[in-house]
Amino acid sequence: MRTRLPRPVVVAFLALAACAPRADGPTAPPPTTTFAATNAQSWLDIIQPYRAELLEASAGLLYTSESDYPFDYVSRPVFLRDTLTLATFRTAFFISPTTPVAVRSLDRFFARHIELVDPGDPLSTALVPRYENLKFQLQELLNAPKAYCVGTVQLRCYVVGTSPEGVIGGLATTSIET
Repeated sequence: MRTRLPRPVVVAFLALAACAPRADGPTAPPPTTTFAATNAQSWLDIIQPYRAELLEASAGLLYTSESDYPFDYVSRPVFLRDTLTLATFRTAFFISPTTPVAVRSLDRFFARHIELVDPGDPLSTALVPRYENLKFQLQELLNAPKAYCVGTVQLRCYVVGTSPEGVIGGLATTSIET
């Protein structure tokens, strides 16, 4: 009976295998970014405080576009030695090289909930401090967080960075943009 490995473990293994020297030719220079599989328990121990903080900060908030979607916590069980780049984001989240990905700063991503709020909408203006806190928490907990918006029209947006230990994590939501 064959046992299937979890997808993140397979990706980490393939990424490491791609960096290994080949017996049939010269070795390539080592990549600047390396994925390494982690012990599942140590990964869970690392992400737990970040997960709790981000879920608390995003509780009850919706990302408003042409529809409203909640935020979910996301993480990947790999250690990243360098800053998260578009290429490493695609690898970690299994995003095809042909799929469109728009990279946005946190300022731009949260502008509709902080700077561009209709002053005549009391509910939206009352929520501005909570969105500012969420943005602050992402910046405090993660190194170089950015929003990676995947797809067209119905975009899956990952607001992610790396923990000080190198674990990729953050929040994900959906944005409808026609």
